[in-house]
Amino acid sequence: MYKGEPLFFKTSLEWKGDGIARIKGKDLDKLLEVSPPPEFGGEEGFWSPEELLLAAVNSCFFATFIYYAERLNLQLIHFRSEIKGRVELREGKFVFTEITLYPEITLKKGEEDKGKTILEKAKEKCIISNSLQVKVNVVPRFIPGTYK
Repeated sequence: MYKGEPLFFKTSLEWKGDGIARIKGKDLDKLLEVSPPPEFGGEEGFWSPEELLLAAVNSCFFATFIYYAERLNLQLIHFRSEIKGRVELREGKFVFTEITLYPEITLKKGEEDKGKTILEKAKEKCIISNSLQVKVNVVPRFIPGTYK
């Protein structure tokens, strides 16, 4: 549990040749192979740094949403989210100029207002998107659900 001190996170990367590298997280057995995207001379079929950044934003938003959903007893049935990032050349540098999350959230009927409140909390509190210079937009779609 967080106690107010700075937090440190770490991953390691090891080049395996041919423009491919493996990423490993602390105490994680699974490796993740990465390459520059094909548009920048990388290999097809591997995660790119750009995709990893988008995955970090998407997973952080999800984790933040779940955190508040549990605390407010939201009856969440299903959560799915896509994310798209736009990269452009600006002043001689490639930068993300737009990132948009598209969460689809299925809730128990009558929980939509609570879901919207939690969605706003997740947008406000996501560590990764708060750490970026580019604004992260969220375009949600709430799907009313029912329990059998």
